[in-house]
Amino acid sequence: MYNLNTIINKLFDMFRFICTLFVLLCFTNCIIFAKEKRTITCLSEDDMYLRAELLFQKKKYNAAAKQFFDIFVQRLGSNTATKAELMRGYSLYLAGQYSEASEVLNNFIRLHPTHQKIADVYYLKARAEYKQAYNQQDLEQLLHAKLELQQVIDKFPKSDFAIKAKEKINVISKKLAGSQIDIGKFYLNRKNPIAALNRFNTVVDKYSHTSYYPEAIYRIAQSYALLGRKQEMKEQLAILNSKFPNSTWSKRASSLLQLNDCNA
Repeated sequence: MYNLNTIINKLFDMFRFICTLFVLLCFTNCIIFAKEKRTITCLSEDDMYLRAELLFQKKKYNAAAKQFFDIFVQRLGSNTATKAELMRGYSLYLAGQYSEASEVLNNFIRLHPTHQKIADVYYLKARAEYKQAYNQQDLEQLLHAKLELQQVIDKFPKSDFAIKAKEKINVISKKLAGSQIDIGKFYLNRKNPIAALNRFNTVVDKYSHTSYYPEAIYRIAQSYALLGRKQEMKEQLAILNSKFPNSTWSKRASSLLQLNDCNA
């Protein structure tokens, strides 16, 4: 049988052993970390950049973005740091980190407004905003992305980026027009033609270049019919038949006109 003093001594020895082991583990980790840090720091700018580029080429975009960030921080003010900052934004974009990419690219534009690739940066930033908005189906973000794309057109009107930006603006415009049509139809179904008219008129005023334009005219006529304003309904149907004589909505216009004549 162990007496009390023996038990206490054994517990004390065990505690001392655990403490010693903990200190040794911490010391070992510090040595390993110091070696890794020294290895990274001792690399030349070219070697560091090459390491990041290899990750990028292997499509390890998140890892590449981290390496480019390390270069940017450690070589701040150098040409390599500037390149690394740009590549970090591109890596984040390809990794699907659109919000982070936009933030990095926006910072690049602020710091390097006359950079030789500034047009690329503006367009890449606009693409990041576009991707994020379209993935989330957020109408407010789509409007913001549209402004970013329009900025590319305004700043670089003769570039290939302007053509690509216009294409994406058309996609956004169609999405926004479709949303206005859907909301307007919702109001029509709830017998609220005034609210519906506001939505359909928005399509006519802002998105007449989209495929939703003829439907918007037809829906405006529908709204006037529901309000009992027959003359304005007929005027809208006349516009529809004049501008889009062969469209599906023109054919439906005839039915709407006949229905209201019967109810007159």
